[in-house]
Amino acid sequence: MKRTNKSLIAFCAVVVMVAGWATGCGGNDQESAEQQQSENVTHLQSQLRDLPYIMEFAPDSKTDLNGPGIVSGRATSRTGVAIDFTFSMGPDPKKLPGKGGSWISGGDQFYLRTGETPKGYTKKELQEQDNMYLDLEDAGCQVVIGKPCPV
Repeated sequence: MKRTNKSLIAFCAVVVMVAGWATGCGGNDQESAEQQQSENVTHLQSQLRDLPYIMEFAPDSKTDLNGPGIVSGRATSRTGVAIDFTFSMGPDPKKLPGKGGSWISGGDQFYLRTGETPKGYTKKELQEQDNMYLDLEDAGCQVVIGKPCPV
């Protein structure tokens, strides 16, 4: 009977080691999340460059937030209307400071915040900026849910 217990203990130890090895003991979770965020950032930047705006992306060192999954910049229309934006993307994105904005989830998630609207914009310019916001939001949705944002 003692031999059986030792065999059972040895067998259980092997199962636990193999299970830990197969799942990476949780050590790769952070790496895989950062890899996913990096892929999302690359995909998002590509989606944003396809929009009919001049895109300027801020380097990480010039944003208040940095790290994987953060995309900040400015979109400017042909008429000169501009919108500053920051996306935070990934399976557990950083919450962005400020009010308003969007949060979309579809496996991965993103937050989108924009800067304050400059004073002096006309009604037409404000409408154009609203449309630009929707285009930015749709670019984020393309990344996390594979289609434009639901209405």
